[in-house]
Amino acid sequence: MKTLESAIPVIAIVGAGFSGVATSIQLLQQLQVPARIILAGHPASYGRGLAYGTFSGHHLLNVPAGRMGVDPAREAGFADYLRDQGLNYSAADFVPRSVYGAYLEACLDAAAGRASPGVTLERCRVNVQGLVSHGGSGLRGQRRLLLQDGSALDADQVVLATGNFASRPPFGGRHLPWDGTPFLGSPWATLDAETLSAPGDVLLVGSGLTAMDMALQLARLGHQGRIVMVSRRGQLAKVHRHHDTAPRSDWVEADFGAGETCLRNLLRELRRRIARAAQQGGDWRDVVGSLRAQTVRLWQQLPARGKAQFVRHLAPYWDVHRHRAAPEVGGRLEKLMQTGQVTLWAGTLTGLALRQDGSADVSIRRRGQTGSVTTAFKAVINCIGPCTDVTQLDDSLFRQLLAAGEIVPDPMRLGLQGASGYELLDAAGQRNVGLYYIGPFLKADYWEATAVPELRVHAQALARQIAEQALIRVKV
Repeated sequence: MKTLESAIPVIAIVGAGFSGVATSIQLLQQLQVPARIILAGHPASYGRGLAYGTFSGHHLLNVPAGRMGVDPAREAGFADYLRDQGLNYSAADFVPRSVYGAYLEACLDAAAGRASPGVTLERCRVNVQGLVSHGGSGLRGQRRLLLQDGSALDADQVVLATGNFASRPPFGGRHLPWDGTPFLGSPWATLDAETLSAPGDVLLVGSGLTAMDMALQLARLGHQGRIVMVSRRGQLAKVHRHHDTAPRSDWVEADFGAGETCLRNLLRELRRRIARAAQQGGDWRDVVGSLRAQTVRLWQQLPARGKAQFVRHLAPYWDVHRHRAAPEVGGRLEKLMQTGQVTLWAGTLTGLALRQDGSADVSIRRRGQTGSVTTAFKAVINCIGPCTDVTQLDDSLFRQLLAAGEIVPDPMRLGLQGASGYELLDAAGQRNVGLYYIGPFLKADYWEATAVPELRVHAQALARQIAEQALIRVKV
């Protein structure tokens, strides 16, 4: 008779976006002993997540196809998929995100079909609302996942693979009616035809990649009024070059900034590399791209004060240079700005008041000015970046885990505090054995943990650790 210790382990992955799918694929490839993998996620975006759940052909990836393979061992895997499907895209193209979502689903199916005997994948298209620990490290059913439909499942190991969460209202007041017209708390909420056809301007809060996509979507849907983007610094995301290629590793040496803890010195040296690249026929994109291999080390060697200074002063500039828009997106937006339909403001929102006609008066203090100016907008759409402060998330699972002391935020509210090997720390500062995290909240430890090239490596490393533990368990 099998004991509880010898039973087939159950590995539950909470979140079926990129991080969850990539981790599942790696587990299916690496597990050499029988195991059940349960992939749970929201049914509306299952297997795709928020980023790749869109089915609009106008929403493009912001990385060339040739560098978007889900497996680190096959960086060109997505480009190979496009060719095998007969799709007319090259490795240098910026492909619709919906196509990438289909690729992820195909990779998951293929990995499940090639898994070792006894390794199975179960798809659970239900949200996880709670997680209860039973204690007893290594025992079957160490944790119970409470599902939205009222059911539950037990697991030995749980991987939180949640992606980005919706941004907070920029006014700092959750009492404002962001979920209804004319206020849209999500940039992907449906804009009704009446709102689009009515005269008046639309305000996009934020000027990053999401705001750029939304401005183009409004123009495509026939909006005739002005589209105003406002952000504190008034910066747009920079644009990739056409036919962008992988960065050369020699633009930035492997030991760049080794041991340096002064941000000013690091910035000065980086600017020197950019100037040298320009003299040699390159540009800043080459330097920023080749710096990716050193980013984690540079982040981790900074003291807490240096990290806080970077987040406060330099992160916005890093983000617009690091996370660039597809050339097609940048070109279309530039045309709209030249015609005056899209306007960019640098400023801060200071207030909002509803009007009887359904529009809103929004007060904005423009950068460099002391007073606020109030302007009427028929719709306001929140396009600021995702929320990284886990204490502010409107999510039942994270609220419950925080209340139970199972997870804790990092001091700068960039994500979660973790131990080595992707295991999370609890409120007592102890390893929460068997509870892992992968996704953008790794930013607290790694900084670069939001894009496919980094997340696929994390997925591989996490799966390797879980697979090794499963093998040790069987041998014991």
